[in-house]
Amino acid sequence: MSGKADGAVAGAGDLVIALPAILEAIPPAQARLGAFLRARGAGARIVGRAELLLEELVTNVIRHGGLAAPEAARLALAATIGPDQACRLVFEDPGRPFDPAAAALPDLPTRLEEARIGGLGLVLLQRMARDLDYVRLPDGRNQLTLLLDEPAGR
Repeated sequence: MSGKADGAVAGAGDLVIALPAILEAIPPAQARLGAFLRARGAGARIVGRAELLLEELVTNVIRHGGLAAPEAARLALAATIGPDQACRLVFEDPGRPFDPAAAALPDLPTRLEEARIGGLGLVLLQRMARDLDYVRLPDGRNQLTLLLDEPAGR
């Protein structure tokens, strides 16, 4: 997405959202993303995944990104729907380097009583996206590209 004045490059018909790294920015960004995807014919499963993963990405940058001033940090999301109705999301953040595509997944509990709240963001990313691609950009930002489609994901 890097390249434009607001830090995002998108083609005609793409959605680009710039948002601060604050939890309050998540619901309006999800609403814009969901409306964009539905208007282009994406199914409920794609829309739901995209909104959930947006929340997960923003939350993780805030909590784990090592941002000195999260409220001043700018995040960016670009979304595209292809002719096959696959959704491509490109998320950029200024946090510390982290490749969720290469990260080891946590051990999942075998019984509900052993489960704890949280800690499953990597599982969501790796299992809901068909493809994940991480790049550390020359300007020091993280760029994560996710491909979502109707099949079961990865």
